[in-house]
Order: sequence, then C-alpha cells, then structure tokens
Amino acid sequence: MAMPCSICTHPQRDAINQALVSGRPNRRIASEYNTSEASLRRHKKNSHIPAQVTQAGIVQQHLEADRLLAVMEKLLGEAISAVHNAREKGDERTRIQAVRAAADINRTLLEIAGEFQTGNKVQVNVGIQSITNAPEWPVLMRVLTNHPEIRGELSTALLEAKL
Repeated sequence: MAMPCSICTHPQRDAINQALVSGRPNRRIASEYNTSEASLRRHKKNSHIPAQVTQAGIVQQHLEADRLLAVMEKLLGEAISAVHNAREKGDERTRIQAVRAAADINRTLLEIAGEFQTGNKVQVNVGIQSITNAPEWPVLMRVLTNHPEIRGELSTALLEAKL
C-alpha cells in the first residue's frame, strides 16, 4: 500500500496549499512548515491541491496584475500631465523628457499586452528617415488612441526632433 501524501496529512495542509499557489519558493515553504521540498513537489505534481485553492491563487495573481497595470496607467497619466505642464511653462527640455517617459511607459504596456516584445530583432532600413515611417509606428499610434493628448505630443516631438 502506498504511503499517504505527507502534505495532505499535514496539520497545516490548507496554509501549505495557499503558500504553494501563491508562488512562494518551495524552499521557504518547506522551512516554514517543517517539511521537504520533495514532498511539496510531489504534492503539486500529483494534483493534490484542491481546485478551489488553485483557482483562488489564479484570481489573486490576476488581481495583482490588474493592480500593477493600474499603477502603470497612473504613471502614464502623470507623464501626460508633466508634458502639459512643461508645454504651458515653455520648458521644452522637460516636455521632451516627459514625452520620453510616456513613450517608455507605453512600451512597457505594449510588452505587457504582448504586442511588443523585447529581444526581438528589428531590421532598420537605411532609407527610413523618419520614425513615423517605421513599421512599429502604426502599432504605437494605435495603442496611443486612448491617449490622444500624448499621441499628439509624441508625434510632434518626434517630428520636431527629425527622428
């Protein structure tokens, strides 16, 4: 007869299951609950974690992702405000820095959305004299449709910089 799973019979089984679905390292969980990493791996591998706990972990991960996305969107809003403030003050240098910050935030949002991936090789044609002719430009402009003010600022700044 096979030995019962030591995690399933552990007095703190529910807490261990929660820790496993939270993504915490097995080494830390094993140490905290006085069990072995091998037992934790077998418990997960043999699908001993109740489906409700697994689903709750997935929901928690989605909530965390939504929270991080909200932070990124707030940062984008702040960058857009900085663009407007710098323009009103006539501070071209700060305006361009704010536009760059907004572009960086949008790049990160694109990466999150899977529409732009770092590490991809982009072949740049020497004949391209403006970034607006680059194949990535329509993607960037499409993402910026939700932010018309930064879209216009970015377009103007890049054209002025002759990029």
